[in-house]
Amino acid sequence: MVYAFCNTHDVSWGTKGDSGNAKDLGTVTQTNGGKVEIEVIEQQADMNAMYEKLIFDLKNPPKKEASKAKVIDRDDYQRNFRTTLVLWWMMTNAIAIAVISSSYLSDYLVVTSSDGNITNYYLAAVFWSVAGLSIVRFMGALGYLFGRLTNWW
Repeated sequence: MVYAFCNTHDVSWGTKGDSGNAKDLGTVTQTNGGKVEIEVIEQQADMNAMYEKLIFDLKNPPKKEASKAKVIDRDDYQRNFRTTLVLWWMMTNAIAIAVISSSYLSDYLVVTSSDGNITNYYLAAVFWSVAGLSIVRFMGALGYLFGRLTNWW
């Protein structure tokens, strides 16, 4: 659940605005025969021109347009929604832990019969609900695979 909610698999931080590889210094490619081809700038004039362009770009940054209204783009909206969802999920889990582990409810959730058998109704309900949801998820996965194999979609 933590992995799914928090997107811990997303490691794109630190690359904001990086849209691809810069080819300023040349490229290295490998051919089908296993040979490596290297393209490097060799002319001093080309290197000087690139340096001058870089210096010009650093001295004259592009002007930002003043926006009339603050508009939240889709990525920011999704990040905000995900953060809110994770916070609510953590708070409801903390409340559930506090309620379930309280001594007041243990008298009602755990029952000892006359022959000494202990029954925990809460854990039984959790087990059966997880088992039922797992069966539904498994059937959905089988349906998806069957649909892909038969080209239904």
